[in-house]
Amino acid sequence: MATVAADHLGAIEQALNALVRGPNSARAHQRISRVLGVDLDRAGFLLLRRVAEEGSVRLSELAPRMGLDLSTVSRQAQQLERKELVVRERDPSDGRACTFTVSPAGRRVLGRFQEARLEILSSVLEGWTEKERAQFARLFERFVDDVISGWTDE
Repeated sequence: MATVAADHLGAIEQALNALVRGPNSARAHQRISRVLGVDLDRAGFLLLRRVAEEGSVRLSELAPRMGLDLSTVSRQAQQLERKELVVRERDPSDGRACTFTVSPAGRRVLGRFQEARLEILSSVLEGWTEKERAQFARLFERFVDDVISGWTDE
């Protein structure tokens, strides 16, 4: 297996950490929320997005997937429910349990956040040529795939 020079690895690792922290930081989320006029904290947004990805899900299944305890996810889901961003329903396979799905209002909020994030990304890449954007998209997608498989493969 070929090795990469340590100075390159350090620079890449630092850039990756900054990238993960920046757009996903509480400060960035607050900025977008303020611009959109949406009262939704970062934790609520992350849960809303995960429920949307899952479709219809029990919190007892979702909490471990998110690496959180059930009480934390439950409190956050209750806040989303009060804001009418998710809907709680009895689980048809087990009447004692409930599932959560994203409401139409929740889908609109997620859509608005996605549009805002894409606008910011577009402005960041505005000075790049089409060729640079295409090359970056291809290489970045490859990098992400390789990073994910490098951390998750046994």
